[in-house]
Amino acid sequence: MAGRKPISNKLKLLKGTYRKDRPLDEVEMDAGMPDCPHWVNASGKEYWAETAPMLVEKGLLSPCDLSTFSLHCDSFGLFVDVSERIESIDELITKTPQDFEVQDVLFQIRSKLWTQIIKTSALFGLSIQARAGIKVEKAPERMTNAFDDI
Repeated sequence: MAGRKPISNKLKLLKGTYRKDRPLDEVEMDAGMPDCPHWVNASGKEYWAETAPMLVEKGLLSPCDLSTFSLHCDSFGLFVDVSERIESIDELITKTPQDFEVQDVLFQIRSKLWTQIIKTSALFGLSIQARAGIKVEKAPERMTNAFDDI
């Protein structure tokens, strides 16, 4: 489709740009916490445990998002694992048999994983740009009472 990507009604409501005369016909999914698949690596499972509850709370994750979110978490976990294997900047350059300096394969893998993470982060509003313009109602501040501490 040419032009801008359509913006969901829910996102329009959060941004404050929703108009009743221009709703999109879209399928609504109930938010819910899908179970983390067994094949996601250990670092990815930690990331899942930290991130998934926040997304469910905001209504941005549902069980039908399992495959996309699983791939996002697995890529993040692999990125962490590869990054931990790189101990210094000198390890990012290797020499060929002809004595030419080239990027190390770990750096190339890390760069590819980072690209995948950035792309899938936008799908779930996990980047600053993806959240730009979203208005979230703040909880009302509780009035303090001097007698509460007595």
